[in-house]
Amino acid sequence: MQADVPKFAMGDLIFHRTEETPGVIIGIIYRPGNSMTYQVVWQDRSTNDHYECELTTERPFFSVIDKNE
Repeated sequence: MQADVPKFAMGDLIFHRTEETPGVIIGIIYRPGNSMTYQVVWQDRSTNDHYECELTTERPFFSVIDKNE
């Protein structure tokens, strides 16, 4: 059985699909059953594990780039 190829690499800047603050991939965890999760450190310095489907490299469409406008 061969493990999946990770979509994201260590050090990639990513976004959670429901949040506008970026995070950085700091770990890739291969789990039994041919699945994997990514450890992400967010701007508030919290670290969480996420599945690939929760993450994206594109800023979410609802994010505000400049809150002064």
